[in-house]
This record gives sequence, structure tokens and C-alpha cells, in this order.
Amino acid sequence: MAKSFFDAMWRDSELSEKAQLEVQHRMKAAHSDLVSQVFYNGTLKNHPSLAIQTPLDVTLNHALRQGLGKHWAGHLRIAVAVSGANVFSQTYGVSKSSVNYAEANLLVDHIAWLVDNEGKRTIPEGGRKITYDDILVISPYTGQVAYINQLIWHMKLFNETSRPKVLTSNTVQGDEAPIVLLSMVRNTPNKPLKLGFVGQKKQLCVNFSRVKNYQITFGNWLPWAMADCNENSKKIFNKVNDFRKIVNHHRLKKDIVSAAHLEAMHRNMASTELRDIDGFAFQLAHPKSNRQYSRVDKRGRAAEITWVSGSTAPSQPVVPIRSANNVFFARAKKPRTAGPEPTDENMED
Repeated sequence: MAKSFFDAMWRDSELSEKAQLEVQHRMKAAHSDLVSQVFYNGTLKNHPSLAIQTPLDVTLNHALRQGLGKHWAGHLRIAVAVSGANVFSQTYGVSKSSVNYAEANLLVDHIAWLVDNEGKRTIPEGGRKITYDDILVISPYTGQVAYINQLIWHMKLFNETSRPKVLTSNTVQGDEAPIVLLSMVRNTPNKPLKLGFVGQKKQLCVNFSRVKNYQITFGNWLPWAMADCNENSKKIFNKVNDFRKIVNHHRLKKDIVSAAHLEAMHRNMASTELRDIDGFAFQLAHPKSNRQYSRVDKRGRAAEITWVSGSTAPSQPVVPIRSANNVFFARAKKPRTAGPEPTDENMED
């Protein structure tokens, strides 16, 4: 990640008086707790004003409680497992950058759900309507940023006065927003822990500290959460220790849901309409599931995924396969050939 102006001043200046940030005025506790633990050794404190519930908080809490029901842990932070045999990152067009179409499509659907131009949700007492100006989209890859901007234009997710801001991790430094949608993009079949620059500390700090109220992060959370539970893969995962801490924080707070749960919320489906097997990613990502559900080889590649103990699913190894409207599970099949593997040079064109 490029060195910022602040980095240059801090590292190159001969000023004798330097102080680390101790009290922050931006992030609600759901977000600042992670940033403090991972990047500030637990020393970052919240200004008292951040404890006050805003009208936007009221609206978001109401919408998420209705939409996700029992699958929502009560925090204004969600990690969505966009994982499966047919989900991967690939080169975007003729550029050297990368794109993850599954993440981008789900992310843009979430923008439409948040703004709710069709008025499907009632605004709760004490709440307010969500606007495009509330929303900031972040991705490490310029290819993903370009594709998301195309989708926003195609779906007309803007008006005469506002539209969502879509920026790369490099260009978003110094920016902030009430609502942040982060697309991690990186998803290499059979190598889920190969993260490249996406796992770099500086970039992670930027990506997870732009938010004020609500953040939703789209990524390959299923194998990441599994690796965090699996002793065999922890040694490999520890090579990207800050990223592992972020995954662990989301998992222990029960903030990871599957793409199926989010799609059901977007379509205003009752949670009971989701089949039990659709909650597989959700179950794996929670502390009660801290058993070894997968075999991982010496390179950190998932050899197989076994079913949650006690479920009614078949005992054969299964892999999640994404369909148009849902997530279902089938016997293990060879994944479709992915595009060229992303490289660390794909962040910026």
C-alpha cells in the first residue's frame, strides 16, 4: 500500500513531540473494539458521544432485526460469506486488476436494500431514511471498483443530488462514512489463505476504520472462519496474523452470516423459508462449532468439508455451490476453472 502523507510526516519528521491517538470520535463500539484490539494493542478509547444512539442506528437496527432475525447477533457489523465452488476472483477485462462478480452483485443488491427506494420497509419511530450519501464502498482492487460503478449506473442507484462513493483502499485514506460496504475480492480456489496484499496490516487498518455506524464486509469468510477453528491451518493463518485476528473477532462476536441469509433478507423472505443447510456457513463461523470440520493439507488448502455434527445432511464430503437465488450443498465436485490468479500488483492499475 502506498505511503500516505501522514506516514511521511510521522516517519520522516524530526519533530520531537509525537503522540498516538488515544480517543477516537468516529466509530461506534462494534467497530472501534476490533480496531483497538488488532491495531492499537487495546489502548484506543471511544469518546462518550459515540454511545448515543442516532436516528440512523435506529433504522439499521430495525431493518437488520427484521431481515436476519435470529441470524443477526445484534451488532451493526456483518461479515458475509460469499464462498463456494463457483465463486472466485479473476482478471477484470483487459486490465491487470481483479474482480469478484459474486461479491459485487450481492454488494450492489445491498445498496438497493439499504436505500429502499420502493418503500418496502417502514421507518421506525426515531429513525430516518438511509440515503446514497450515507454509503461508502471500498475494495482493494480497481477492477472491482470499476465493475461496482457500472452496476450502480445500470441499476440507477443514484439521484440528482447523491450517489454512493466507491473508492479503492488506497484512495479512501482520510475518508469516512456512516455506512461502509467492503468487498475483499480475493478468492483463489483451493488456496483460501493465499491473501496477498489484502492481508497487509496497513490496508486492513484503513478498510476497517472508515466506518461510523454500520459496516458489512463481503469475502471468502467460510474457509477463513474454518481456518481460525482448525489447529492444522492456524500455523499458516498466523503468517497473516492481523487478518486472522479480524476473522477471529468477527467469528467470536457471531457476526458472520452466509450469502443465502443476506439474499433472503434482500428478497424479504422470512428466515424460516431458508433451509437448514443454508445456515452451514453461519454455523461453522461460531464458537459452538469450534471442532475440526475440514482437513487442511500442509499448504493450507482445504481437502474436504464435512457436515455439521448432528445435522440431517448426507455424511459424504460436501462443498457449497452458489445458485442464482440460494446457496445449497452437494457432493464434492471439481470447481469450475477460475481465471488468472490475482497478483499483488492488481491492487492499482
